[in-house]
Amino acid sequence: MLRNRVRVAREAREGEAGPLIIARSDARAMEGLDAMLRRLETYHAAGADILFPEALTTEEEIAFVAARLPGPAMMNMADGGHTPILPAATLEQMGYSGAIFPAMTALAAAAATQTALRMLKTNGASLNEGVPLFSFAQMCSLLRFDEIYQQDARWADFNQI
Repeated sequence: MLRNRVRVAREAREGEAGPLIIARSDARAMEGLDAMLRRLETYHAAGADILFPEALTTEEEIAFVAARLPGPAMMNMADGGHTPILPAATLEQMGYSGAIFPAMTALAAAAATQTALRMLKTNGASLNEGVPLFSFAQMCSLLRFDEIYQQDARWADFNQI
């Protein structure tokens, strides 16, 4: 049972500076809100730092759950999921300590890629108005290639390649 896993994690953690224990429940989907709330209360009593209610389907449910949780909680704002996407400020006003937006960057990257490739197909060139591009140097800096090159220089023996 997750309650026991939370207890073990809490005991294994060295002091309060260790990793946060996040306890997630998606019981709402199969067993209803009451069952989910009971589980989250149990996880909190066992020592979970953050409660993570999952699979809420309306803004009203999100607010209802926040008002009844015994400790800090987070929400999952997964674009394309069943939970309505709310701004972080709204979630904070409801009582949530944080939120994750796990799909946003992948979806944005896919849309940008599609736009760029359509422009390339249409115009036959990579430089198109409406398709912002990093310079190659900017991309290398963003990906921290300079640090990779420093590690290579520090650890690699290129004479053995």
